[in-house]
Amino acid sequence: MVVTDVQEVFVIGRYDLLGHLSNVLYTVAFFFKDILWLRILVIAGCAVELVYRFNIADTPLWTDIFWCGLFIVLNTYQLAVLIYNRQFLSLTSDEKKLRKKMFSNLSVSDFKALLNAGIRKQVPSKTVLIEEKVHLDCLQLLVKGKAEVIVEGKLVTHLKDCSFAGEMSFLTGSLTSARVVTTKPTHCIIWHKDVLQNLMNSNDSLHQGLQTVFNKDLIHKLLQHSQSATAPAHSNPAPDAATDEGLTVALPESIEAN
Repeated sequence: MVVTDVQEVFVIGRYDLLGHLSNVLYTVAFFFKDILWLRILVIAGCAVELVYRFNIADTPLWTDIFWCGLFIVLNTYQLAVLIYNRQFLSLTSDEKKLRKKMFSNLSVSDFKALLNAGIRKQVPSKTVLIEEKVHLDCLQLLVKGKAEVIVEGKLVTHLKDCSFAGEMSFLTGSLTSARVVTTKPTHCIIWHKDVLQNLMNSNDSLHQGLQTVFNKDLIHKLLQHSQSATAPAHSNPAPDAATDEGLTVALPESIEAN
């Protein structure tokens, strides 16, 4: 009789340890800043808790077991997506800089999809990227290089790295207001209107993210236009872009470079 009681206490204590272990795993998980390890430990904690709920009572606690199983499935799926994004959606150093500078609000997968939808071109100096007073069927981004923005034969500003060209005309369908010509070899990404529109229509998060990017770009250009309008007459009418962290951010004086 005494032996039987000791065995029962031992069995209950053993499964109690599983209950403690599962909670320890949950607690440790929240000390990790890396979401990858957090999900791994949460999955491990749920698995241990599932065994605990199955054995702790005379009959399995099916409600708790169901929710533990569901949490394991959900976290395993998110873990697989995370690993896929890290292993197969890796970015080059230049792509990381570009994302940080202009597309930080886009997820890595959305940013990669955007890059894959574009055409990358290296164009020589004196290449006309955009003609004045025409309809555009593409959106262009100067990744590295330099271009002049000319309105009615007058130079108004320069575009440098990480600068859109013609985005307002592209978005609104209006005629371009300026001519854009490269002044040095320039690396561009070009998105054809139909391709980019289809991508945005099929991906809500990408659509919203690009709208934010365009809005920030427009606000930036409006501020620069306001500053140039109130600047002293002897100030330079066509400033270059400012440099930051190896990339440059265009400081155009006109509202729109297109």
